This record gives sequence, structure tokens and C-alpha cells, in this order.
Amino acid sequence: MNWPNCNDEMIPTEAALHRLTSNALFSGFGSSVLHIFSQKKNRWADFMRPSRKASAFYCCECGSLLMAPTIKSYRKDLGFE
Repeated sequence: MNWPNCNDEMIPTEAALHRLTSNALFSGFGSSVLHIFSQKKNRWADFMRPSRKASAFYCCECGSLLMAPTIKSYRKDLGFE
């Protein structure tokens, strides 16, 4: 698969959020959450939490990361299903 932005090959990988001890100390003990704006539902939605991971493709040329949620329950929550 090639990334349309730079036409370089994308390699399969996996994306996840990991909380480091130093992160917890400086930002509190809440969990890290990656949000995306769901235009279909007109609200911010949790895309990834430390307990979730996603299949991904990484472009070695420009550093773009394409993530795809793999758990049906949050694909539905984001409005993808």
C-alpha cells in the first residue's frame, strides 16, 4: 500500500497508547485518551485509550500514521458501522 501524500510504501504496524510513570506523575493519574471529531455524530469521540489498540500503517518517508479501529464496539461508537 502506498501513501497518496508522498507515494511511498506504508508498512503494517500497530498503534497503542502507553502511560509512562513519569507521565502519570506530571499529568495526574487519569488515563490518556486520543479523541477524534466524529462529523457523523457531531461530537468528539474516544478513538483510543490505553486499553485499546489499532491496526495501523506507517509511512517511512513522511512519518504519516494511518490507524484503523479494530474493535467493533468502538467502530460503532465512532459512527463507522
